[in-house]
Amino acid sequence: VFGAEMLAFAQRVCMRAGSLLIWDQRLTHGSTSNNSTEFRYGIPIRFCPTDQLLQHRARATDRSHVLQEIIVEEGFEDELSDLGRKVFGLVAQNKQIK
Repeated sequence: VFGAEMLAFAQRVCMRAGSLLIWDQRLTHGSTSNNSTEFRYGIPIRFCPTDQLLQHRARATDRSHVLQEIIVEEGFEDELSDLGRKVFGLVAQNKQIK
């Protein structure tokens, strides 16, 4: 639990439904209770530099295999752009879909 001195730096970020908020995971963050009857979802997505994965070839290869399986299982092959393939490490690992 943070003290009053930390809470003094808090900033409220109001967003509309469907909005996306991106921040550095090292930033202290949190939210208040959802007192509405509407659902509030949070989806954590982590990014790292490509060279970080390439330093750990086995991990990068495992990651690309798992992502490829999920994309195929969920039927997203046709929706994945060239940039999407690069972001998910499928191009770097020569594991392009289709």
